[in-house]
Amino acid sequence: LSNVIVCSYCSKVPHIITKETSLATKRPDLIKYFVNKKEAEKVSENSGKKIKLKCPDCSFEKEMTIDKLSARGFSCGRCSDGISIGEKATAGVLMNLKMDFKREKRFQWSKRFRYDFYLEKEKMIIEVNGSQHYEGKRDFFRKTLSEQQEIDKEKKELALKNGIEKYIEINCSTITIESIKKETIKELGQHFDLSKVDWKKAMANTRNSIMVEICNYYKENKELKIKEIIENLPYSKSSVLKYLKIGAELGLCDYKRTLNQHGKIWTKKE
Repeated sequence: LSNVIVCSYCSKVPHIITKETSLATKRPDLIKYFVNKKEAEKVSENSGKKIKLKCPDCSFEKEMTIDKLSARGFSCGRCSDGISIGEKATAGVLMNLKMDFKREKRFQWSKRFRYDFYLEKEKMIIEVNGSQHYEGKRDFFRKTLSEQQEIDKEKKELALKNGIEKYIEINCSTITIESIKKETIKELGQHFDLSKVDWKKAMANTRNSIMVEICNYYKENKELKIKEIIENLPYSKSSVLKYLKIGAELGLCDYKRTLNQHGKIWTKKE
């Protein structure tokens, strides 16, 4: 029993952690976030132990319990893009299906609204809704439940009146990988064949920072003009420029904003 460790963090009753049942074996994808990577060999993925974690992209450190890390993934307080787990999971599934889509899409008819996902060929919009769309919680910045649901209704009616044939709403009020997967299958399974989806790969997308993805693409494609970079990424122009600006401030890329002769924000690449 030399490889056996008694874990007292996973429940009130201590139980044995073996090499086979440790987080290091079950969830090797999470090891990169541990400041002390040896700890991953001594606890299970459901452990309630609070540990020190470190962002592999910008070195920001924070504490988090292991069970929450396993269920929700790591969100960096410095370089995280603020995009919900549900949206990232949906993007992961669509990319796995090799679907052509745009994120945060605005239309001439959409007034002040933008939509989470737009699939032009399918004439489809996908909205990924968090708990504020279903629960009556409110703080200083949040709308009431009735206000939010009225907005949701208006957005849907606008889309259906302007050529959108399929309007999908995914309930991601519970932010665990399993619950999001279940709701994704429930809604998207009616329109796509999800039997071929590599769920492990698709859900791995929930742990990726879109900001880091955009900054890395920018760095790896120095020969491209900024317009070409935007066209090649499934994000809106405003999102790409926003994340490049923030990423440059954090040292993730060397993007510099300049105004061209028309007063538009581009870079020297144009």
